[in-house]
Amino acid sequence: MKLSNLKRFPWLLGAVGVGLLGSGLSAQTASAPRALGVDVANFDRSVRPQDDFFRYLNGGWLQKTPIPADRASYGSFTELADRSEAALRTIIEEAAAAPGSARGSDAQKVGDFYRSYMDTARIETLGVRPLRPEFDRIANLGNRAALPEQFAHLQRIGVQTPFGFSVGQDARQADRYIAYVSQSGLGLPDRDYYFNQGAKFAETRTAYGRYVEQLLRLAGERDPAAAARAIVALETKLAGSHWDRVRNRDREATYNLRTVAQLNTMTPGFAWAPFLRAAGGESTPAVVVRQPDYLEALNREFTATPLDTWKQYMRFKLLDSYASVLSRPFVQAQFDFRSRTLQGVEEERPRWKRGVGAVQGAMGEMVGRMYVERNFQPAARARMQQLVDNLMVAFREGIDELEWMSPETKVQAQAKLASFNTKIGYPDQWRDYAALEVRAGDAVGNATRANRFGFQRMVERLGKPIDRTEWGMTPQTVNAYYSSTMNEIVFPAAILQPPFFDLAADDAVNYGAIGGVIGHEISHGFDDQGSRSDGQGNLRDWW
Repeated sequence: MKLSNLKRFPWLLGAVGVGLLGSGLSAQTASAPRALGVDVANFDRSVRPQDDFFRYLNGGWLQKTPIPADRASYGSFTELADRSEAALRTIIEEAAAAPGSARGSDAQKVGDFYRSYMDTARIETLGVRPLRPEFDRIANLGNRAALPEQFAHLQRIGVQTPFGFSVGQDARQADRYIAYVSQSGLGLPDRDYYFNQGAKFAETRTAYGRYVEQLLRLAGERDPAAAARAIVALETKLAGSHWDRVRNRDREATYNLRTVAQLNTMTPGFAWAPFLRAAGGESTPAVVVRQPDYLEALNREFTATPLDTWKQYMRFKLLDSYASVLSRPFVQAQFDFRSRTLQGVEEERPRWKRGVGAVQGAMGEMVGRMYVERNFQPAARARMQQLVDNLMVAFREGIDELEWMSPETKVQAQAKLASFNTKIGYPDQWRDYAALEVRAGDAVGNATRANRFGFQRMVERLGKPIDRTEWGMTPQTVNAYYSSTMNEIVFPAAILQPPFFDLAADDAVNYGAIGGVIGHEISHGFDDQGSRSDGQGNLRDWW
């Protein structure tokens, strides 16, 4: 959710205000007493509101709230995320402490996953040994023809490869699932980090090379310095063909439908049939290539880069992906580069916080269900739906009153708005984790199996009807989103608490807080990206 985008649509905000005043709708009964809903302790009354309204309202909070050492920034979202995290900690640690949970139960899976992650004594003893089978698999690759299946295997276990593979709704035919292929393979945030001039970028590139070398040395690489140089050089070549962020925002340019035969023509040095078979994507009706010229450039690297360099690259990517569940030197190396160097974070997050995050990453909706049972009031769902309905009325009225929009476009805009779906709090149908196996004392194995489970669930969508009950966020996430292919707005349970939403507060407070979030998400359906999809989620020019 990018709240700054609201500034681009002042007519929407104006429509919200006018619509609410004129509609006569209210989510609150006249007789019900309401709390103030504003934390006056955050005010700085030494500042006159007419001089600095922001400081007047928030100065007290700014004075008493330092940025935690384990954070790069802090605000209302992170403050609520901390609350959500604390609630999850209680749930997860109770599951971890429960004796004799039935094998395969939610409590067993959550408890064993967390205990395994927190068992640092065993993790230190094992070192890098849990990854040995993967190292052996890489070492045994005999030729480049083995790369397609190997890349599919790595993607299944959550390891980055030179291209990304995913299954999602077809942007131009949103009633079916299709495979997507995208540029990937970089260890730095994007292509600019490899080429931009200036001391900061140069220092970051040097630090990255040291990081690559350090992980390889810890894993016993024969010549880690030479391997690191080769890996960074390979990534730099890949980065040279990456599209930049601006170009990647063009939804038309990043939709390029290809058959598998056409893919093979684009990359004669890389066979797609064995990759798709190993990835479980052979039933895709076609493939959407997001950056075609990147694949063509990648083909040159498939043939020009020595197999040994590809093996070094894969070993590093494996270590980088699993460093968090390896021994302390790997964890420290990853923190020093990925958090301290790239983000400016001064202090590593406590182990329990990282453990809670790992559980969420592996079985987010499982613990989300537990979270909702303890922390979400059913009445909040109904109240929130009323707020959304009222804002929809305001948007409808606002569209009709626009002077600059043609009558034909207004009809299309109203049709899209009428097709919006709203999800609030939690999924009506929870994700099934029966196929996920979690073993006590196996931190690396649990992470691997969780990655496999998530990948398999993704590819199994091919050929099936669109699952319109699916959520793209967990209930315990402090955020909200709009999906252009689903044409829906979604508000997880965790954001429906003060300061964004207060069931006990006056409507005016909630419209000013969560109302802004609702309006923001609705506006995404009509911004520079969302306006490219129609009410059925199909990418087409209707504006």
